Amino acid sequence: KEARKKLNSENNNLTLAERFQTCVLIGDSIGEGLTVYNVLDSQNVLAKKGLSTKSSDEYFQKAVSLQPDVVFIQLGMNDMNIYRDNISGYIDAMKEKIAYLKKNIKDVDIYINGILPVSDSAASKTPELGKYPEYNKELKNMCKDEKVTFIDVEQILKSSGKDLHEPDGIHPVSSYYSLWA
Repeated sequence: KEARKKLNSENNNLTLAERFQTCVLIGDSIGEGLTVYNVLDSQNVLAKKGLSTKSSDEYFQKAVSLQPDVVFIQLGMNDMNIYRDNISGYIDAMKEKIAYLKKNIKDVDIYINGILPVSDSAASKTPELGKYPEYNKELKNMCKDEKVTFIDVEQILKSSGKDLHEPDGIHPVSSYYSLWA
């Protein structure tokens, strides 16, 4: 704990990209925004539009090959379209990903980003996306059971007092990403 405090105080002068040098984020198009908006370096972000727990094995293998100290997982938006009402299927898939990381990266810290809320118009077009509160509730419970940290990213969107969504109502605007990091 003392070493982390010292490291955090030393990190105050570092850029976000420098602070995340020993970290990897695995994510979908929302995760891609971290490199698109130059918040993090591309070697620390393993993300692709449309990525889900079902299609991400290659990204988890790449994360293991990098042996980071910390892995952030930002998957779920696409999974809601895949799993629909089968939230337990999504949770089981996440548990498998977490187990894989724990088995293959010694002493890794794992952080699970909650699924971002979407605008009402996006949820009306794709009703599955409106189920994010149910998914996040189960995700939080799973994180407790798996002893990993849940990051409530919804609070970032709400705390700004502004709408931080792109016109599609799904993806966040550029200013969200530095707040997230």
